[in-house]
Amino acid sequence: MAPTLLLRRLCCNLRPSTACEALAPRKFFSTAPRLLVQPTQTRAAGFTAFDPLTVEEKEWEFDDISAPAHSDLEQHREARNYARIAAYEMPELARFAKKFEPPTSSQVLRFRYNTLMGEQHKAEAKVVMEFSTLDLRLEPVSRRKLIKICGKRYNPTTDIMKFACDMFETQAQNKRYLSDLLDRLIAESRDLTDDFEDVPMDFRHYDKKHKAKPTFPVEWRMPKARRLQRRAEREGALEAASAEVKPAAV
Repeated sequence: MAPTLLLRRLCCNLRPSTACEALAPRKFFSTAPRLLVQPTQTRAAGFTAFDPLTVEEKEWEFDDISAPAHSDLEQHREARNYARIAAYEMPELARFAKKFEPPTSSQVLRFRYNTLMGEQHKAEAKVVMEFSTLDLRLEPVSRRKLIKICGKRYNPTTDIMKFACDMFETQAQNKRYLSDLLDRLIAESRDLTDDFEDVPMDFRHYDKKHKAKPTFPVEWRMPKARRLQRRAEREGALEAASAEVKPAAV
């Protein structure tokens, strides 16, 4: 129910003087202008609604701060809110601290998440999964087939495969998708109906990123004695050229 309509109904049960005082104009500290709305009767008996054609805006009476000032106050309130959380609520989390335990041999998957405190961003749903092919304990043929299937997601130097997913809205959905994807890849690599042995290993995606930059060969560098000789020759040529130049006639 609209505030103005509710106020009018409540004032009907009050004394005339009290009703007039209740309907007296008040100053609201807000940047939004007040709306002076006149209720109109509808066909349904006992029901009142607002006519949008009768809406009028109240003029600003210089009784409020500007919109940028309201934005600064909102930022100040948000900063104080986080300060209170850090001072009073976060120390309580120490009760739930657990001692770090290194992963076991059965925990071969590593998941990485992104979390932005106090802000909603689409990158928060992204999940990255990493694992080593040696930790999967596959047969050599199956391991080579898995590497060939995954292609550029494999790092031959560290033997790490990396997958990422952000197709779904939540982290749990993306994590479940990556887990199911790995199960399908392992099942496919163990199927030796086609072992991909005729397909060579292709690491061009890694070589292209980590290709060594060409450098000038050390053996091509000029010896120090030769550099001094060349410098003396250039200085002698400059002196000879300056001596041949005749002064201009005045």
